[in-house]
Amino acid sequence: MSTDGRTTTLEREDLALRCHSAWEGDTLVFHSHLQRAGQEGLNVVRYSLLDDGRTLHAEERYRSRELDYDNVWVLARVEATPCGP
Repeated sequence: MSTDGRTTTLEREDLALRCHSAWEGDTLVFHSHLQRAGQEGLNVVRYSLLDDGRTLHAEERYRSRELDYDNVWVLARVEATPCGP
């Protein structure tokens, strides 16, 4: 998938997925609309880098008739420590 807003479509067995991503300032926003087994959902995830690129912050919002949830992920980069003597 590209980050220029172009829509990508995927169809496999009982899954139909339309998605696109685009930059809003320094935030990459991913939108997806999915249909599976007669059910539809909309998922939006906003990705941003914090702390001079050392932390990835993602906020997800999923909505459908069956499920509504929000997630926040914070992934911090940790420098590897050398192993051995």
